[in-house]
Amino acid sequence: KQGVAYIHKIPTEFSIVRRFGKIVGAFPKDKSILDFIGTLADGRSIYIEAKSTQNKTSFPLSLIKDHQYDFAKEILSYTDLCFYLIYFRTRNRVYLLHVHKVETFKRKYTRKSLPLDWIEKFGIELDVADIDFMKPILKKYKIKNKEEEL
Repeated sequence: KQGVAYIHKIPTEFSIVRRFGKIVGAFPKDKSILDFIGTLADGRSIYIEAKSTQNKTSFPLSLIKDHQYDFAKEILSYTDLCFYLIYFRTRNRVYLLHVHKVETFKRKYTRKSLPLDWIEKFGIELDVADIDFMKPILKKYKIKNKEEEL
């Protein structure tokens, strides 16, 4: 709406499990890469993977699948705009965290989860009522909308 990016939700195709005509389950047909892919007004690409957890004090790294880590690391060789959007359901708090920060954490520590205080330090807390992840990205990366470029 602001003319700064076109962001597309990558649909995940599911196989439905039915018993006696009722849906009893569903599972993804293929591995998904990331949840959102987009292009900024200046032509740069942006990638976002959304995750959520019930944990109160940490985010389990196992929630990000190996193929998603690999894809995100590969993307960083093309663009610096690759992020995780992490929602703590029990706390009703959401953070934007750069993929590079998570990769650095994984190399530096042996922990299997990101502590909430670490996420608070290196991530950006977003308004849960209006999860506009573009606002902090636009500010940090000095991205202008189409009208400002003209």
